[in-house]
Amino acid sequence: VTGVQTCALPICLNSQAVAEEIFDTAINMGWPDAGKMLQKSLNILSDNQLVIDGLLGPKTLAIANNYSSEKALLIALNGYQFIVYEEQARTDPNQKRFIKGWLLNRVGLGNDNED
Repeated sequence: VTGVQTCALPICLNSQAVAEEIFDTAINMGWPDAGKMLQKSLNILSDNQLVIDGLLGPKTLAIANNYSSEKALLIALNGYQFIVYEEQARTDPNQKRFIKGWLLNRVGLGNDNED
């Protein structure tokens, strides 16, 4: 069927890339943190002031689906993810050894050229 969006999950995002980023973040950090990162990103990128509760409800999804720049939203999401990983590495010396892998594999701002 042409022009009909289907969604098998209770959350539907129009952007596949944003949906994948939220899903990946939720797997690694939990759904509440992923939801909070999306809400913070939308608040900083627009005039909306979503409550930062981590719930991906209809208001959060509507604002995400109407936001004009997928790239800016993805960069903001990755930025908030970096902040969490940086704090983990800074506050727990045992976690510091994982920071490079987190940056290259989870944050998504790395490139294919390994140092």
